[in-house]
Amino acid sequence: MNTHRVTATVQDDGTVILNSLPFKAGVSLDVILVEQSKDMTPPQTPLGDNPLKGSILYFESPLEPAVSVDEWNALQ
Repeated sequence: MNTHRVTATVQDDGTVILNSLPFKAGVSLDVILVEQSKDMTPPQTPLGDNPLKGSILYFESPLEPAVSVDEWNALQ
């Protein structure tokens, strides 16, 4: 699945124009429209493709299982 996000404005006649989409002509798409609140700005990714770069990540027990072995259904 290839996902692409774009911000657009509804025209006076009720249409929305989407230009320069990264899909080939004739490809069928699902379209979901979400109204933005007035104080919401489009998401910015100043670090390009790595938005978590420079953020602090800490794992207390990175090698411990997320679910206890007793609760894991795959062993049954």
